[in-house]
Amino acid sequence: MLAHTCYLTDARIRREAEALAGNGLEVHVVSLTEDMRGNREPRETIHNGVHVHRLHIRRERGNFLRYLFEYFMTGLLGGLKLAQLHFRRRLDVVHVHNMPDILVLAGIIPWLSGSKLVLDVHDPMPELYMGWHQEKRGWVVRLLALQEMVSCWLADRVVSVNETMRENLRSKGVADDKIFIVHNFPDLSHFQVCDIPESWPQSQNRLVLLYCGTITEHYDLGLAVKAMARLNGEVPIRLKIMGDGNKLAGVLDLASQLGVRDSIELVGRVPIEQVAGEMRKADVGISCHRDGIFGDLYFSTKIVEYLTQGLAVVSPRTRTIRKYLPEDCLFYFEPGNEASLAEAIRLVWHNPAEVIKRLAESRKSLARLSWQAEKDRFLGFYAELLGDAAATHGVASKPWRLRNDEQRIKGDSSVRMNGQDRLPPFVLVTPAHNEEALIKKTIESVISQTILPMRWVIVDDGSTDSTAAIVSHYLPKYPWIEMVQRSARQDRNFAGKVHAFNAGYESVRGLGFEIVGNLDADISFEADYLEFLLRKFTEDENLGVAGSIFVEEGYSSDRHSFEGHYHVAGGCQLFRKRCFEEIGGFKPNKAGGVDWVAVTTARMMGWKTKSFREKSFFHHRHLGTAARGALAALFDYGTRDYYLGGHPLWELFRVAYRMTKRPYLLGGLSLGLGYGWAMLRRIDRSVSNELMAFHRREQMRKLGIIFKSLLTFKRVDSFKVLPDLAQRSPVQSCE
Repeated sequence: MLAHTCYLTDARIRREAEALAGNGLEVHVVSLTEDMRGNREPRETIHNGVHVHRLHIRRERGNFLRYLFEYFMTGLLGGLKLAQLHFRRRLDVVHVHNMPDILVLAGIIPWLSGSKLVLDVHDPMPELYMGWHQEKRGWVVRLLALQEMVSCWLADRVVSVNETMRENLRSKGVADDKIFIVHNFPDLSHFQVCDIPESWPQSQNRLVLLYCGTITEHYDLGLAVKAMARLNGEVPIRLKIMGDGNKLAGVLDLASQLGVRDSIELVGRVPIEQVAGEMRKADVGISCHRDGIFGDLYFSTKIVEYLTQGLAVVSPRTRTIRKYLPEDCLFYFEPGNEASLAEAIRLVWHNPAEVIKRLAESRKSLARLSWQAEKDRFLGFYAELLGDAAATHGVASKPWRLRNDEQRIKGDSSVRMNGQDRLPPFVLVTPAHNEEALIKKTIESVISQTILPMRWVIVDDGSTDSTAAIVSHYLPKYPWIEMVQRSARQDRNFAGKVHAFNAGYESVRGLGFEIVGNLDADISFEADYLEFLLRKFTEDENLGVAGSIFVEEGYSSDRHSFEGHYHVAGGCQLFRKRCFEEIGGFKPNKAGGVDWVAVTTARMMGWKTKSFREKSFFHHRHLGTAARGALAALFDYGTRDYYLGGHPLWELFRVAYRMTKRPYLLGGLSLGLGYGWAMLRRIDRSVSNELMAFHRREQMRKLGIIFKSLLTFKRVDSFKVLPDLAQRSPVQSCE
């Protein structure tokens, strides 16, 4: 995340960052230098699991040029810091908080290499400027509108703070499905709801008003000072100001002129953890924000925070506030009207019983006006945004609906757990050789699924470690799991894995299944992963092979590979039984590529094959490194590319692309050497001429689309390089 703010005192950014960190994501926040109670916070620190990086920029109130300088330096230094973090370890998402909107340009380097870019619009800059200067068509407004439009266009998603802001963004041309609302509601872990006071106010001799927030033109605190002057001698008011801003000096000068300066106490900026305690020392919380083009879009989080701490609230009657909080919760006054504000304060002072009544009524709204209510939605947004990494880090897009223990033990894939929705019965086969370190993760993932297989056959392919013992531990409790053991072989190759799979397939051949899954023993996935894939088969009768993208440490198949969404990775492949038998199953091949051959053959024969981006499995071991190092694995992949019929031009492109990934240069060089070595030796190709020609046609189509996009400066989505293919229907061809 990047923001022109001080991290410890910015509640919204802290809520979002700490929610993600608490769910296992690595979160970095780049913000400004900050001092708390006279002590400068360290430049680099970890706070509640969030990595905080503070730039050498101090936030100071000043004129237009000072703001411009701070914004520019935040973009420049923040962009360099984001690039540094990205090159150190790839950023999946760059989340930029306005103001200004154009700060999204700081994330351009990660964005160009595939990171998602999120713009979080706290305040609409054109409307804010118009609200301050009463100017609607000047060049500054047009410039602010332009930078807002460009920023929203660049961003993959635009986040904002309330439904009124959604309407505003939509009116400016931002697509509704691009907008996500995360309300600026308080975190009840910091603002625990206090009991309604039995008596009010705390002292019969004084009414303590609290203003908490920034003191600027829009947050017109001078209005409260004028109201105090009107009530001087009638209501014993003490105003506490918690915060600072560029208009604080002006407010204090006004108070001195009106003779109420002695009734004002300056608290200063306070860390979030201490704000609630300060609030409980007051009787009334006030907001003085203006109405108008900006004020009607604004929702004050402080109003809800006041209510949680048992404070009566006096607020302007503006559009968005009224949308969320009814009249019987607050004491409203007319915006910008000091007489109306004074009357609201007078009403509060003389009617303690009414205060207690409205506080009780506000309790009905607090549960829905909390960060706790928003947090799951926010995490769901990130689960959708990350897609592949969500499963890796445990971010859930919804609460998983798990079976009870009895259903899980018995296993039944023909009916969905709620009994209302029939899904195709399926079986799984898992060849496993020396997988003691990882197979437990796979087993735990499968037994936790919302839909379970009729049978899951785990084939212990001559393991010499404790793989068999680990599997045996689960067999008594889960009778739908079966283990087949094969003797150890000295000759270890990919053909052996096919023979192991076939041994497992023979064990289930007589069952009435419609889907068969090939599952590796070193992967894990979310609880509704298999249900999601099964549902895809019910939606399309021509779908022959289905799977998902996969993630490894530092790698994601939808971003770092050009195989595309028509290839289904071998870690988890679900085949329609008719498709699997039509292609002749897996073909033994000592050198590998058996899963690729199966999927490509199915596509060549007219079946649809597809990996879905909505789900992912996590591969706990880098592909091809089970028995050798990363460079050796890449050399073998180059060799495989040759004997599977890969086009030389495509391989040249792949080598160049791979050189930009770790290990830089060496990875691409190893891949190219493998292909060249195989070509010089004229290794016999394991695929038919027909399949090789089909494969090369797809590669050349992809290469043409990639180069066309590069020449026209369009972003290349490596996962969806090829458009939807027009495939013949195998169902119709059989008639």
